Amino acid sequence: MSQTRQVWKCFKPGGRFDTFFVHTTSNGATDVQPADGVTIDLIRTTSTRFKTADGIGAGSTLEQIRKSFPDATPVDGTPTILDDAKRGIAFEFSNAPTDQSACIAVMVHTPGQGNLATQQEVAEVLENGASAP
Repeated sequence: MSQTRQVWKCFKPGGRFDTFFVHTTSNGATDVQPADGVTIDLIRTTSTRFKTADGIGAGSTLEQIRKSFPDATPVDGTPTILDDAKRGIAFEFSNAPTDQSACIAVMVHTPGQGNLATQQEVAEVLENGASAP
């Protein structure tokens, strides 16, 4: 399948940075029109600048997320990510979260599909370029 992974880094004071990750798939490979186009099937950000209509974003606690996204459940094999697959939004934490754990990344994806990118996968793309798996 023809796909791309792109990561942008936004540097912040103190040597830290936010990331903005986009995964695309070739329309021709997925039988979507126009055949020569691409579909964005995942956007992932660590920036606190982007929020849902309810004010949920990176930095929100699990407790806050559960109030707005009660159907978000841990992803099999990845307990640090909770996904509301039906609504197409997922939240990543540094460790298996407790109520006061802060979300480190928010992912928006095609509803019903579980194409997600972990912090480790984004780091691999930054280190190895677009050829990362």
